[in-house]
Amino acid sequence: MIDTLSMAENLTAAGVEQKQAKAIAQAIREQHGETASKQDIDALKENMDTRFAALKQDIDALKESMNALKDSMNAHKESMNAQFAAIRWIVGTQAALTLVLLAAFLTG
Repeated sequence: MIDTLSMAENLTAAGVEQKQAKAIAQAIREQHGETASKQDIDALKENMDTRFAALKQDIDALKESMNALKDSMNAHKESMNAQFAAIRWIVGTQAALTLVLLAAFLTG
């Protein structure tokens, strides 16, 4: 923040009328009133660093969840493949038995 009192005093000491010095100091303060200070910028940076760190943790947790889901899906896929292999074996066996019985019926 700009020290308008000190600025006005310096202008007055330099020969500017007190009323004009106060007006100049006030005008400068109003123009620079929205200017961020170094402390403002440092606080914003710290806030953003904290938020980015939290976001990174959220992303890492999401990656872990996705990897766990992928592992679970792979386990289910392997289980289904084993079940399909068993079904193929059963169907193949049933087809062979049907052919044997059909051959026995036709020859017998």
